[in-house]
Amino acid sequence: MITLPSLDLPRPNPCVLRHLARTPLRDPQTACGRPLYLQRLGMVVLPHQRVAATATEDAGWVCTAAGGSLDVRSPVGAFVIGDVEIAAGLEVRDVCHPLLDLSPTEFCEAWLVRVWDRFPGGRRLQAAQALLEFVELDSLTVATAPAWQPDLARRAGLVHARGVARHCAELSTAGLLSPRFGVPATRPDDEQRRYRLQLPPAVAA
Repeated sequence: MITLPSLDLPRPNPCVLRHLARTPLRDPQTACGRPLYLQRLGMVVLPHQRVAATATEDAGWVCTAAGGSLDVRSPVGAFVIGDVEIAAGLEVRDVCHPLLDLSPTEFCEAWLVRVWDRFPGGRRLQAAQALLEFVELDSLTVATAPAWQPDLARRAGLVHARGVARHCAELSTAGLLSPRFGVPATRPDDEQRRYRLQLPPAVAA
C-alpha cells in the first residue's frame, strides 16, 4: 500500500463557488476516476474516494493531481475537492496539455473563474467581464483602444478609457492578460492595444 501525504490546497473563495454553482456539468456522485480540469487550480485532478459532508464542510472527493501545466511541477499528495468544483470541472483527454482540449468558450469560462479567484469583486472583475464581451474567440484576443472598442469602458462601468488601460495592466501583472502591442507603437496593429487571455499556472508543488 502506498500512502500519500495530505495536501492543503488553497480554498475557493465564496465568489468562485457561487459562480461555479451556476454551471454544473455533471452529478458529482459520478466523478470517480474521471480526469477533470479544475479552472480555479489550473490542473487536472482524478477523484478517488467520496467524502461525506460534515457540519462545517460540504461533500466532495479525495483527489490526486493527474496533470497540468508543464511550467510547474504538479503537487504530489491527496487533497479534498468539494462537489461544486467537481461538478463544474471540464473533461479533458490530454492531462499533460489540458488547455489544448478546451474550446475557446471553455477557455474564456476558465479565465473568468481565475479572475473571480484573484479578484473576487470590484471594478477589475467588471472590466474582465466586459473584455469577454468583445474577445475574438479565434485568437482569444481583445482590442482595448477606445478607437477600436468605444463601448468597452461603458460596459466595464468606467467613465474614462484610461480606467480600462489601468485594469488591463493589473490583469496583465496577475498573469491573466498578455499584451500583444508595443509601447511606443511600432506596428500598425499596436494602436489597437490588443491583449490575449492567459491562464497562468495556479498551483505548484
